[in-house]
Amino acid sequence: LRSSTPGHNTLTIGNASQPITASATGELLPSAAGKQMARIDMTPGYPGARSVIRTAGIDANGNASISDVVKLVYPGAITWNLHTPARVAVTADGNAILQLKDKRVQMRIVQPIGARLSITADRTDPPELPIANSTHLRVICPAATETHIVVEFRPMSP
Repeated sequence: LRSSTPGHNTLTIGNASQPITASATGELLPSAAGKQMARIDMTPGYPGARSVIRTAGIDANGNASISDVVKLVYPGAITWNLHTPARVAVTADGNAILQLKDKRVQMRIVQPIGARLSITADRTDPPELPIANSTHLRVICPAATETHIVVEFRPMSP
């Protein structure tokens, strides 16, 4: 059971969780040059936002990207969350390598300038159930009224 927004692979704005009744709408976008994309309007999950749009895509080589365009009414701290069972190593440029068994993926923060990566063991507080051997990656963005977050994932040779 993961009941708070930071416990999911999504955005948090400030320390607020999404309203329990919120729902998102999504659409598949026309494929271009072998890239499959989907767009999700997550605005109802963020009461302090004018707009929160996530676009995710993957190309024929397995390169994936997640883009979040966030427009807030007032400046706010935005955190991008990812939970993974993979081993995580921070690279010299502040990005990460994720490894699960014999598969490795490079995770790169493309935008925004000034974002920083935080990596901690995933932990939960009661009444949430603990998750063993999981890592919580956060892309912590500078406070702003408009933020464009882009994170890319590229498979690496074994």
